[in-house]
Amino acid sequence: MKQMTEQLGMYFHMYKTILGEKVGDERGDIAVGWILGVLATIAIVGIVVAAVTLYVQNRTAELGA
Repeated sequence: MKQMTEQLGMYFHMYKTILGEKVGDERGDIAVGWILGVLATIAIVGIVVAAVTLYVQNRTAELGA
């Protein structure tokens, strides 16, 4: 139990140190967040457009037959 507590303490200290270093310069993180958000939006819009196109093509085929 003592070993597990010490390991958790080490992990907590490591994460605290890593996060403390990142606070100084977060511009890159913000840029990456924006890029990922834009890519996700483009992917969702692409899926919706593909679904609507498929639906319209199917309905057109049904009406034409």
